[in-house]
Amino acid sequence: MKTPFMTKDEEEKERLLQQFISDKVEPFYSRLVKRLTENGNQHFVGDGLTIADIALYVWIEGVDEGVIPGVLAKFPVLEEFVKRTASLPKMREWIEKRPDCPFSIVSKKKQ
Repeated sequence: MKTPFMTKDEEEKERLLQQFISDKVEPFYSRLVKRLTENGNQHFVGDGLTIADIALYVWIEGVDEGVIPGVLAKFPVLEEFVKRTASLPKMREWIEKRPDCPFSIVSKKKQ
């Protein structure tokens, strides 16, 4: 599969991006929604915050913010998970204090 992230032709890039979203991102997000829902909509594993929640928060937020803006809007359960996780006191503290990094996929501006 050609990737939309390495294509220079803008029309081809958009077509490949839409295909990537429908073939890869949406099915993956649907599985995440199912997992989160089966576990009570709060956490992906167990009944408290785990590294799985933090890793998925960073990944989901980064994809929505920088890689494929707006894709999260189709998944309100994940959108709420991201908002809830970002609002946890220790997460909020980390977001505010961390140094700016040009390679970070989650910026301070959206939080």
